[in-house]
Amino acid sequence: MIQISFQPAFDPFHAAFRFLRMHSILAEHRSLHFDQLRIMDFFLLFPFRVGRIRFKTQHRRFRRLAEEYLDRKPYGELPDDRLLFDRMEPFHVAALESLRSHGYLKPSDDLSLVSIAAPPPPGLTERIQSENKRDQSLLEMLSVLASEYELMGRDGLKDRSDLLDYRYDAV
Repeated sequence: MIQISFQPAFDPFHAAFRFLRMHSILAEHRSLHFDQLRIMDFFLLFPFRVGRIRFKTQHRRFRRLAEEYLDRKPYGELPDDRLLFDRMEPFHVAALESLRSHGYLKPSDDLSLVSIAAPPPPGLTERIQSENKRDQSLLEMLSVLASEYELMGRDGLKDRSDLLDYRYDAV
């Protein structure tokens, strides 16, 4: 496939960098479900779509992030959220496997769990810290999604983000 413009959503190296940007969130929670990490990555990449999440009452202040990050909206139209999220899955899997093979994420018997193994190298850490400092409020929101929202079931992160189907979850 030939692309005229670069779309970071379809770049496994960019996905790996975004996963590394969420290193501190992973460290805080020990491990996250891969789908939870994917949902968080989606909103890290497309923060102007945060307003579509059905937040709990105490977290509705995060809706304003959609307006704050409106300047990150790419030129041209993107597909709807769910279709775009589905198309990103192979790139998420490639990024996860690459980070696992290089020792930054722990290999797991349960492939759906993601946990950190080692911090990124110092040069990359500096780049990550500068990006995270710029997006501090967005990363705060992602940390809240990781800690205060269940992934599965009604009113879980799948349901509230409307990126994955939750109806057949075993809760």
